[in-house]
Amino acid sequence: METRLAFLLIACFFQKITHALVPGQHQRSIKSILEQAISFDFATSKPCERRGWCLNISSYALLGTGILTAGAPFPINAAETSSDLKEQEELLWKKINTRRPSSYNPNETREIETLIDSITSSAKGMIWDRNLLQGTWRVAYIRSGENGGGLDRRIPFPELPFNESYQKFTLDSVTNIGELLGPNVRVEVKGGLKEEDIDINSTPKRFRAKITGGDLCAGDVCVKLPIEGVGLFDGVYLGERIRIGQNLNGSGALVVQVRT
Repeated sequence: METRLAFLLIACFFQKITHALVPGQHQRSIKSILEQAISFDFATSKPCERRGWCLNISSYALLGTGILTAGAPFPINAAETSSDLKEQEELLWKKINTRRPSSYNPNETREIETLIDSITSSAKGMIWDRNLLQGTWRVAYIRSGENGGGLDRRIPFPELPFNESYQKFTLDSVTNIGELLGPNVRVEVKGGLKEEDIDINSTPKRFRAKITGGDLCAGDVCVKLPIEGVGLFDGVYLGERIRIGQNLNGSGALVVQVRT
């Protein structure tokens, strides 16, 4: 612990000096050194297990050094918090895994809302694992935005209760799929995906989706749709089986998805 703290203080000291000489470049490099020091276990000479921090530091502890800012919280991944989150994620997954957004009664909605609030609150500042985002996610629950809005649709169509909505993510692209009459008749909207700040690796994680085109499909036959635009959303929570995101420049809805 003493060695790790000494390394931390040295990094902060050098950051103070180099920031005055070459702002920006040295600031980034020292921050990188600091993060490596905190994520390394000097007792075993190995990286911390499970992407956790060996030294748990508040996001505000280093504000005075200039390495961190109030707008860029330092990732925290305490073991006990991670364990609680996994339990809550498992409970939420069991409640929504096979369900559609329109299928919940008032009692179920209250239970789900309580779990969502607990998960999103606990997840603030947690490390964002980029690789977990890749794959297909089905919309299972929607918390309406301030004006009662649901999913953001570039092309409006009826929200029939038997239809499903999906998102397919890669590291740099997203495809939104909305069924019209079950899986055989659907709209697919595609575009590029970019992190607003690649250097911030904690929740909430902000993304920009640049929509470049869409298709109206019946089976394997698709017709191009003239559609484009930009969407902003926050990744509020990302787990193995649950993803929670919030639309920012649309309805403002909070969307809970399950991995398929």
